[in-house]
Parts: sequence; C-alpha cells; structure tokens
Amino acid sequence: FHIKWRIRKLTPKETTRLMNFTDRDYEAMAEYVSSSAIYKADGNSIIVACLIAIMSSLFIKDGHKAEVWTKYALNYYD
Repeated sequence: FHIKWRIRKLTPKETTRLMNFTDRDYEAMAEYVSSSAIYKADGNSIIVACLIAIMSSLFIKDGHKAEVWTKYALNYYD
C-alpha cells in the first residue's frame, strides 16, 4: 500500500494570518502589493509574542524573569 503525499503551498492570506496579522491588514496590503512581496514580507517578519518570549528569556536575573517585557506585551495589544 503506497500513499502519495502532496504538500500544499500556503496562500499569501494564510501566511499573513500565521504571522499574527488580521485579514483586514492582509486586504490593505494586497491592494498595493503583489503576492510574492507579501510572501517575502511575511518571511522577513517576526511574531511579536515570539520576540517578547525571546527577550524575556534573555533578561533573567537571579532566577526572576524581568516583568518589564510581560508588561510591555500586555500594553502592546491595548
């Protein structure tokens, strides 16, 4: 028994969603930018929550995480 797998390419809208942008952001971008440019922009971006987690792990001092980054993360989305 042989199963043939096929990998589906994500659409620009799906990659934009994966980078934590809204559909409204995507539609605004898609008006002026080509699909290949959207793929490139998504590939060059970083998710804010991921960046905050990285920065929090870098600023551990005396066994305590710096709450500054956590407070920043909460205020960022307000």
